[in-house]
Amino acid sequence: MRSPSPSTPTKELWFLRNPKIEESFLAMAIRGIVVIQNVTMLPVWTTVLATVNRATGITSYPVIFTAVFAVGVSIPVALLALAAKVASFRNLEGTAKNFARFGYALIPLALIPFTVLIVVLGALNVVMFMYPMAHRM
Repeated sequence: MRSPSPSTPTKELWFLRNPKIEESFLAMAIRGIVVIQNVTMLPVWTTVLATVNRATGITSYPVIFTAVFAVGVSIPVALLALAAKVASFRNLEGTAKNFARFGYALIPLALIPFTVLIVVLGALNVVMFMYPMAHRM
């Protein structure tokens, strides 16, 4: 019996017959959403709000958030499009095909924050459950 050999992570994503631009776009947009979501929890968020307020004169938090959110979601998509265009000069694929394939390859990176969050919450749950039990013994 042959023992299973480890496979390269995300290797199966590169051999999809028909990668879709829409799914790659969505994966990168989600990446941008995660970044914005994380930045809003950091002290730098108030600095960003104040900077946008001074630069534009807009004081409405929903309007500022929407503008920053739109930029934050657009940045990963634009960077992926740029990488796809540069790669199209050096390989046999066009920009659209590169965009679709690169987006699929980056899906695991978009999932890392969720995985870390689940692990951290799981660890906290164990600690919170075990700590009271230790004091009862």
